[in-house]
Amino acid sequence: MKVATRLGLGFGAVVVLLLVLSVVSVMRLGAMNEGIRKITTDRYPKVVLSNEAIKRTIDNGRLLRSMLLSTSDEEREKFRRSVEANRPKISDALAKMEKLISTEKGQTLFKDITDKAAVLTPKYEQLYALAKTDPKRAAEFLRGEFADANNAYWASLETMAKFQSELMEQESAAADANYIDTRRLVIVLSAVAVLAAVVIACMITFDLVRRLGGEPGYAASLMEKVANGDLTAEVHTKPGDTTSMLFAVKQMVGKLQQVVNGQRAVVAAANRGNFDARVDLNGLQGFQREMGEGLNQLATTTGASIADVVRVMGAVSDGDLSKTIDQHYEGTFGELKEYANNTVAKLAQVVDGQRAVVAAANRGDFDARVDLNGLKGFQREMGEGLNQLATTTGASIADVVRVMGAMSDGDLTKTIDKDYEGAFAELKEYANNTVAKLAQVVNEVNNNAEALAAASEEVSATAQSLAQAASEQASSVEQTSASVEEMTASVAQNTENAKVTDAMASKAASEASEGGEAVRSTVSAMKQIATKVLIIDDIAYQTNLLALNAAIEAARAGEHGKGFAVVAAEVRKLAERSQVAAQEIAEVATSSVNLAERAGQMLGAMVPNIKRTSDLVQEITGASEEQSVGLGQINSAIGQLSQTTQQNASGSEELASTAEQMSSQAEELQQTMGFFKLNNNLKRRAQRDVIKVVKPRQFANHILASSIGEPDEADFVRY
Repeated sequence: MKVATRLGLGFGAVVVLLLVLSVVSVMRLGAMNEGIRKITTDRYPKVVLSNEAIKRTIDNGRLLRSMLLSTSDEEREKFRRSVEANRPKISDALAKMEKLISTEKGQTLFKDITDKAAVLTPKYEQLYALAKTDPKRAAEFLRGEFADANNAYWASLETMAKFQSELMEQESAAADANYIDTRRLVIVLSAVAVLAAVVIACMITFDLVRRLGGEPGYAASLMEKVANGDLTAEVHTKPGDTTSMLFAVKQMVGKLQQVVNGQRAVVAAANRGNFDARVDLNGLQGFQREMGEGLNQLATTTGASIADVVRVMGAVSDGDLSKTIDQHYEGTFGELKEYANNTVAKLAQVVDGQRAVVAAANRGDFDARVDLNGLKGFQREMGEGLNQLATTTGASIADVVRVMGAMSDGDLTKTIDKDYEGAFAELKEYANNTVAKLAQVVNEVNNNAEALAAASEEVSATAQSLAQAASEQASSVEQTSASVEEMTASVAQNTENAKVTDAMASKAASEASEGGEAVRSTVSAMKQIATKVLIIDDIAYQTNLLALNAAIEAARAGEHGKGFAVVAAEVRKLAERSQVAAQEIAEVATSSVNLAERAGQMLGAMVPNIKRTSDLVQEITGASEEQSVGLGQINSAIGQLSQTTQQNASGSEELASTAEQMSSQAEELQQTMGFFKLNNNLKRRAQRDVIKVVKPRQFANHILASSIGEPDEADFVRY
């Protein structure tokens, strides 16, 4: 799997977990907000409206009793107006309650309230009429029929208030359960997100370090040293590391050192004339092994051929013409073997012929001749000269002067043809031998000059081919550099993806902070509700005290205060129940405040975790940037290697130029030796010798073509 794919999957998983955490938090906060909204805008107002209707209903009962106990019409009218003022307020409270009721049971309870109100409403007019005509019957009506209807109405209101209180408790319990579930889910998702981020970051970091085998900076510095030709750097790898880039670099450096040291040893030994040194091939593969094997084979073949030539030439220098080269060689070495053996054979033939001629001459017989069959070049010239010497020993001094004069003019074609004996024969022999030897030297110089010119052309062609091969190698290095640049671009893209992930994590932290602020606002609203409930509790407490005082006053009034005492007792009960309900509401509100505060604390704890995740993503971004720098340094090292290859090509071109200069100097030498005039036979033999010298060029071209071929990429690894 590519590094970019791993980074994308890792950061994608973290982002998905963060998104899931954010969505769940928002949904659960919405559910909590909906529960609180129901309590504040639906459940609690209906409880307040129910208590308002109950309170005014009880107040109406008290006012009606006071009205019947009053002795003047003005006081009775005052109490009646107070009752009539409460009745519209009760109706308004019930109308508001009806708009808020949404459940089927609530509608049933409200219908019961309206039914009881329909029964109670006519009772007020009946009571007013009786109070004007018959106060005693009015009091009986109030304690009897009116009290039953009023108590039934009050009971239905009490049932509604209790039902709304139960709904508030249910909403509170649901909010509590929702908070517990939300807290548990947020904790689990946060832990999973943080753990996943840490695990993914560690896995990606460990994988990159494992692939590199060490820090990117250390790997870049090693590659820079190798690119600069420094193979002395020691590569440190971790124990058991056999697959990292540093391990591959270590293996490469070790094998390059092995090849270079072997080449140095072989070249140094060859410079000393020792061709027995070899490159150690243990562990070498690919082009490294080919280089070592090629150098070893070259040293073996060169050493063997030179040893045979040295052996034969040593024997020749000692006067032993019985030694020859029997080992099989190919190409130039085969030609060298053939030339050496032919030289020995022809020299033996010439020497044997000379021995026969000299033996005959020692006996005064100049008819003996050297066998010239198969002789060429200076060997044939030696045989012909000896034969000519034998036939022309009688030349006169005039012929000698003629020959010497022609020699002074550079004409080596003149010889003494007449036969002489005695001193004249010796003079003729000396003169003809001098001409023959000088012609032989001039011929050999011409041959060597032409061979030197041909060899110079061969070296020039070889150098040009090497320059072309070096240029092709430089092109391959440039392609490798382009591949490294593409990998650098991939790492830069990974760095950009990490930055985008960091921005998303920062946004998630900001949204979590906003959620915490919303929770704090909710906490403030719940505290205000708790304050209002405390005020209601205080009012209920004061009402309880007033009812207690009224009961005391009724007790003091004796028989006349019994009805008022009953009303006071009922008011006290209602006040106590209102106080209990207010306390329960206060407890629920306090619990909701605590839950909301804990939710805010949890969101506050989430923000640092999300920021920590963002910091980890930033650290991964920094590591990717460091890797990009390391790849840039590797690309620079490859560029330096390309420059070195181009310098090699330039050196090959300079070698070709030097070879051309050598060819020019050989031509100048030929022009200088052109002063001497040779016979046609010598010129033809010189041309044949030059052709033989030029033949090895085909072998050199074959060697060059085989060494400069398409590069073998089988052992290269693409990253």
